[in-house]
Amino acid sequence: YTKEFITGYENVDYLYSLIRHYVYRCDLRLNITQNYREVAYKLDDDSWEEYQRLKDYYLRDETLEWKNNNIFLEMTQKMQHAYCCSPSKVDAVRDILQEVPENECLIFCKYVDSRELCRRMFPRAVVLSYQKEALGLNLQHYRYTIYFDKIWDYALRIQSGHRTFRTGQEYDCLYWDLTGDVGLEKMIDKNIQKKVGLTEYFKSKTKEELKEEL
Repeated sequence: YTKEFITGYENVDYLYSLIRHYVYRCDLRLNITQNYREVAYKLDDDSWEEYQRLKDYYLRDETLEWKNNNIFLEMTQKMQHAYCCSPSKVDAVRDILQEVPENECLIFCKYVDSRELCRRMFPRAVVLSYQKEALGLNLQHYRYTIYFDKIWDYALRIQSGHRTFRTGQEYDCLYWDLTGDVGLEKMIDKNIQKKVGLTEYFKSKTKEELKEEL
């Protein structure tokens, strides 16, 4: 049994010539900037109680044993969904729209409930879903983006920003990130900054550490 290792490259120009008809390359060089702002909001009492109930339920020994410790995605989804429509989030968006025109804003949501809420409360804004609309859309005629819900997926988050920050955009792009007063929100931000996946992060933590952070 032998192993082979690549130690160098030859005929690179020739190899590029074979694939040049099938590959499109370009560098995104724009003379504009991306500016990010964080907007804090507080959970209402009902959302806070449901959040705590779900945390206690998923992190108790019986649930961990029953689900064989595979609770990460289900737990965070349900906990975040519990406060996705908190009234103070709507108030925070209203405050933002005092500064910029509603009809020039994109609002990204994670859940069906929050998406329907935003479409009802802010009918002149363009309300989008990360999963369906963070990729491929050319929205360079907009310059303002509000992240109503946070997501764990770093790639989707970056791609959602490129709906406005792309070739054809002539103005600086502004982004507002709504952040609730619970540990899960800070945890998501930390993982996005470090580009760490949800499951990878949770597997590195003990139950006691998760209780403290959440």
